[in-house]
Amino acid sequence: MLNNNDKNQKNQKNQNIKIAECRESQNNKKIKELYEEISKKVDLPFGFCSIKNIGTPKIVRSKRGDFISAVLFLFPYKVKNERPKNISRYAAVPDYHNYIIPFLKEIATDLNIKFAPFNFKAYSDYTPVLEAKAAGFAGLGSIGKNGLLINEKYGSFCFIGSILTDMDLPNSKSGLTYCNNCGLCLKNCPVNLNKEICVSDISQKKQDLTDSEIKLLKKAGSCFGCDICQEVCPLNKNTKLTKISFFINGYRDEYILNEDSAGRAYNWRSEDIIKRNFKLLAKKTP
Repeated sequence: MLNNNDKNQKNQKNQNIKIAECRESQNNKKIKELYEEISKKVDLPFGFCSIKNIGTPKIVRSKRGDFISAVLFLFPYKVKNERPKNISRYAAVPDYHNYIIPFLKEIATDLNIKFAPFNFKAYSDYTPVLEAKAAGFAGLGSIGKNGLLINEKYGSFCFIGSILTDMDLPNSKSGLTYCNNCGLCLKNCPVNLNKEICVSDISQKKQDLTDSEIKLLKKAGSCFGCDICQEVCPLNKNTKLTKISFFINGYRDEYILNEDSAGRAYNWRSEDIIKRNFKLLAKKTP
């Protein structure tokens, strides 16, 4: 027979369980409402991720603060099946920052009102979490050998944007999945996926290029960026094209010397860089 003290402890334990279940139920309701609200606003792949154990990029431009979760969005940018002539696919469309940030800020503003007192803040590229990894936990795709996220519908030709929040959101996917490790990206990459000397980074370098860097740039055949590892990936074959009019209407399949580069990704780095690269590619090797 239980004494009064034991009964009180048992009642308190049962009450605590009921409180926890009630809070979990309320939280699940909020999560469902958040998903439904975002679904009304976007026709894009998105998912949730807890960022408590997600690492930060080498260059952290923003503080995570009290944010514990993220809503991840994919913005497909492949406009045509044919490759651009002398620039990478992401350089063939207008600078994505000019589209994604205003787009996500508008959503975050609405969410701050509808789901107060929770806070929401929009990020793209400058996010304080590792985007590809977070998007993987958000159920948006697998991680390739080149470190890029590969979406089942759009492949790896997607920009990633996020809205960070202090609302406690679960991962849309319990764990990360990876590509089938066919090795084609490694085999075809001029630097064997060595991120320290990535051709895309070389094409954006402000300092004078070394002879070996010029050779790599010419091998890639691109004035800005490099898509070799993505173009050879089997998971990028027969992927869907973007429906985003901002990318479609501003598409250019090549860089032309002295073109109007306003609003292009390569203009952000200084047009002098892509001009230099263009002239290097045009110069015949002795």
